[in-house]
Amino acid sequence: MGNNFSKLDLEAMSLAIDLSKKGQTKVSPNPMVGAVIVKNFKIIASGYHREFGSDHAEVDAIKNADESLVGASIYVSLEPCNHYGKTPPCTKAILDSGITRVICAVLDPNPKAQGGLDYLRAEGIECQSGLLSKEAIEVNKVFFINQIKKRPKISVKLAQTLNGKIARKDGTSKWITGDKSRFEVHKMRSLHKAILVGNTTLIEDNPELNVRHLKGDDPIIIVIDKTAKLDRNLKIFKSKKVFYYSCIKRLDFLKNIEQITIAKNSNYTVIWKLVLQDLYSKGIDSLFVEGGKEVSSFLLKENLIDEFYLFFGMKYFASNGKDGLFLEKDKEFNLLETKALGDSLMLRGDFGCLQELLKSLEK
Repeated sequence: MGNNFSKLDLEAMSLAIDLSKKGQTKVSPNPMVGAVIVKNFKIIASGYHREFGSDHAEVDAIKNADESLVGASIYVSLEPCNHYGKTPPCTKAILDSGITRVICAVLDPNPKAQGGLDYLRAEGIECQSGLLSKEAIEVNKVFFINQIKKRPKISVKLAQTLNGKIARKDGTSKWITGDKSRFEVHKMRSLHKAILVGNTTLIEDNPELNVRHLKGDDPIIIVIDKTAKLDRNLKIFKSKKVFYYSCIKRLDFLKNIEQITIAKNSNYTVIWKLVLQDLYSKGIDSLFVEGGKEVSSFLLKENLIDEFYLFFGMKYFASNGKDGLFLEKDKEFNLLETKALGDSLMLRGDFGCLQELLKSLEK
């Protein structure tokens, strides 16, 4: 791992990571990547991966340079690829450009693409890695989880009152949080490929689980209904695409519902393992889970929550209301972001996912 980076190194890599975010929702299944070129202690060009199949960030930055790159340094938020895919390898473009130093934030976990730095070193290029690696992984958490854990990234959202209640005694919860929080949730939905809520929530709230208030694709709805008890007239079953996991094949569903049969003797842990494997095989890279208590508590117990969004509404429900997460053991919450949303507050964090990914990449 590289060290002793300069202030300019940090500035250039920080810009590369910020640029990478411009590819959000456009480059999947590729990672978001940004690149910055420095020569004579000045930033002279930058670029990013704009959409799937287009130039990678390194090539985009090289094309944006209007002067010779001989002797220049390039900063990339992910190790340059070293294989032929939709585009030629970025290592070749770097060598051809005359760049003599390459700094990447983090090595590529994809076996098909990794090895770029080793190749460039063998060609006489000075290479370093490890600059702002945590920040780079945070931006591309979906990609790293897909590659390392071989499953979708799982984000869980839970809304509760100041005294920890997620619903009243009768099960109603409208509205714990305000308009700005609900807009934030719809934005989250638009950034995930699939969405799931617990069956109790489906029955009590009958949600649509679509994207409203902003432009964005509706996520695919995931339903786990082991004994096929859910009413076919629920709003979710009218959605464009539904993956329905059950032990029983139903004949009352429309063609928009893809049924996947699971073994009758499967417990909840086995069912979730099968569901995540199936979603991953279908190219579903991210799953947004909107509570409630049972499914969120289960995922936390199984260490399956990669990112956790906890919304606090400025309310108190009566003491006989429904409590939030049920835990058998203490959990350490790593706070990553705090955001005020009108009369609500959102905390974003994880339970060790980011550190786990960092350790995996150090092996």
